[in-house]
Amino acid sequence: MSSLFQESGLWSIDYTYGKRRRIRLGNVTEKQARQFGDKLEQLLSANALGTPVAHEVALWLTTIDPKLHSHLVNAGLTTLRIDTLGELLSAWRSALKPKTANGSPVVAIVQNLLEYFGPHARLRSITAPPFERWLESQDYAKATISRRLRLAKQAFSFAVENRSVADNPFAKCKGNEINHDHDFDVTVKIMDALLDACPNVEFRALLCLVRFGGVRCPSEVQGMRWTQIHWHNDTFIASGPKTGSRPVPMFTELRDAMSDLWDDAGEKVEWIFPNLQSHAHTTAKFKALCKRAGITPWDRTFDNMRASCITDWMRAYHGNRTIAEIAAWAGHSPKTLMDHYEQIRHEDRMCGTAFVELDD
Repeated sequence: MSSLFQESGLWSIDYTYGKRRRIRLGNVTEKQARQFGDKLEQLLSANALGTPVAHEVALWLTTIDPKLHSHLVNAGLTTLRIDTLGELLSAWRSALKPKTANGSPVVAIVQNLLEYFGPHARLRSITAPPFERWLESQDYAKATISRRLRLAKQAFSFAVENRSVADNPFAKCKGNEINHDHDFDVTVKIMDALLDACPNVEFRALLCLVRFGGVRCPSEVQGMRWTQIHWHNDTFIASGPKTGSRPVPMFTELRDAMSDLWDDAGEKVEWIFPNLQSHAHTTAKFKALCKRAGITPWDRTFDNMRASCITDWMRAYHGNRTIAEIAAWAGHSPKTLMDHYEQIRHEDRMCGTAFVELDD
């Protein structure tokens, strides 16, 4: 597929890839020229067969002279090489879906990588262990560190696919994003105390929507319209940027609260929560409510309310609903539901099984 020859003491290679082409290697030794020719042959074969290049060829592509690499790019044999971390992160985010690229997890890992290594750091100089130790020194939760290392691995996998690096420095990073250290069971008794102390029907409906409807707050609450409430079959449509739209059952506690809010709002109102402001404002309002109700606020306020709802669903409907159906209500895969949202409650530890009451 290629032929090596010397002219006036300078080595060149002729090869065919779509058309006849020539690479002038210049003043190199015959051994160096033959080594280049061997790697070029392997690259040509891989491209012709549509298979990944060998590791040694991938490494070679990251180290050859920029002019030679540019020739291979122009010939269509490889992609434009990314040299710095800033270039990689920009290209990686551009290749992601906009919703993912602009989501808080991706934005956070990009900021972390740039803060630690700097935008001009050469990709081949980056190693994972010191970065992992730095993340641990920032007092992030273990699950947060694990998630960010996983995203760093994804970014450098993009660099490997791009043939800008031969090896992923984060390939061996393993972690566990499952963290139940801050779980809190928001019981019906707690909810009753909070609802009794609620200053208005709007905030009462908001809390019920999270605790008894399993929605995400604030992403699935903000912008919610009355057209999403289907009174005739006791369902509502939860919609948010993370999982799109899904139908959710509207059980008695939630239906009563939403009905009260509807009666208070009037028929011409479009938005369900027109007075809902920022997440920080909602959280501050919730803490003031807890003080009024004589309840100590818990960590991950709305996440734990949502998790308590999902756990109730698992307990009440495990016998006649599949895990997949319940996961669909919550907007998650069954695995994510079981790993991250189902809570192990005190009574579960006492009796040794989460479903003992249903089995009886």
